[in-house]
Amino acid sequence: MSGMINHVSRRETLLLFAFDFAIALLLYWPALHGTPISDDLATLYIPELQTLSWEHLRAILDPRSPVVEALFNYAPLHALLHALEIALFGHDFFAFHVVNVACHALVSALLVALFVRTGIPRAAALLAGFVFLAHPACVEAVAWMNQLKTTSAMALAIGALLVHQRRPAAGAALFALSLLAKAQAAVALPVLAVLEWTRDPGTSRAGAPRRWLWVAAWAALFAAFALFEAPVLVGLGTAEREPFASDRALHLRTAIAIAGRYLAMAATGAGVSALHEPPAASSWLDPWWIGGALALAALGARTAFALARRRTEAAYWIWAAASYAPVSQVLTFAAMMSDRYLYAVLPGLLGGALLAGRDAFARLPSPQLRRRAALAAGVAALALAVA
Repeated sequence: MSGMINHVSRRETLLLFAFDFAIALLLYWPALHGTPISDDLATLYIPELQTLSWEHLRAILDPRSPVVEALFNYAPLHALLHALEIALFGHDFFAFHVVNVACHALVSALLVALFVRTGIPRAAALLAGFVFLAHPACVEAVAWMNQLKTTSAMALAIGALLVHQRRPAAGAALFALSLLAKAQAAVALPVLAVLEWTRDPGTSRAGAPRRWLWVAAWAALFAAFALFEAPVLVGLGTAEREPFASDRALHLRTAIAIAGRYLAMAATGAGVSALHEPPAASSWLDPWWIGGALALAALGARTAFALARRRTEAAYWIWAAASYAPVSQVLTFAAMMSDRYLYAVLPGLLGGALLAGRDAFARLPSPQLRRRAALAAGVAALALAVA
């Protein structure tokens, strides 16, 4: 059974955020002068976002308003954040991009704090935070102004997980806000449940029944949110592709092949693109389908192993799986692949790999081998970050 054995202080987190923000500004400098593209053209010019007023605030919160139709989701916090940006900066899109970069830096800093809190050594946690900060698959979510919903939702969700143990009411409030930024933040709910299940009883001030009552409270918040979001998603429907509709084996192979492509992108940074339209896995010998199936089987086995032994590592594999499930193409939709879908998956993959690697290092027979293995892993991680 794993416990939360360390922490990063508030001051350290603020310093790390400042450092990450400076690095991210350098990394994303070419994108800061970008003009609106794609969904930006609709979102940033929604009439109700152009001025702050009680009437517009009511429209933003109303699940039946034109704002919801324009956003394709019930995401009032996403809309309100853009309204605040417009109130502060007008349509100075340079400032909008800086806000996105700041949110990304905050996610990276909070992620390091969560990694350390869940038993990952500080050096490894800092390196993994830098990998996330600089990972090429994050560019779409950070450089696209409309994706403020993704970065803000992830920051709020990680913040909720961090404060839950000591301030559960504040954690529940942050979780509710994260849902109102983007529904994908719901991944924090199963992560919290697994963290509570794997936590040592002596590490919490509250008894087990009270701890599970807070998990139930998070579930109730998600259920209440779903009452507003589900009708919007049902109205959007899915875009069934004709080859998949008539050939379910093709659909299955292609969905697993896409998972393989995502995993390769996460592990190497190769294959990132503004647009993806991968070919269908038309053959049972398609290497992406075979590789994807083997990788998913290995990750599933590792998740089952960690769950059976009540290891904190399981929470991160569940994080990756739950974040990926909505975009897995089990239910098809127009964009088969997008880099931004990895934004919520990467923290789970990084955390799971770090905790699995920590255990593997501990089993090496000598300190010298452990140092060499750690050095090789560090070099590989830096190569991924700067690729």
